[in-house]
Amino acid sequence: MRHILTFSSLAFGALFVALAPAALASNTWYVDGVNGNDNNDCKTAQTACQTIGHAISLASSQDSIMVAPATYKENLTISKA
Repeated sequence: MRHILTFSSLAFGALFVALAPAALASNTWYVDGVNGNDNNDCKTAQTACQTIGHAISLASSQDSIMVAPATYKENLTISKA
């Protein structure tokens, strides 16, 4: 049984090392059309961008954009995955 536990630990460790860079590489950007400001860093709900377009300009592949309820009068072009 000791060998099974060791193998499981090694397998889990290898899986964590393989997936950690992808998980760490993604960001979440926040947009709040009422209280946000495009001069903010957009990294928290309290320091949200004001426009979706600005958040898109900051985002990379695999990132997420959280949009607070508001009316956003923007013409958006999303050219990223």
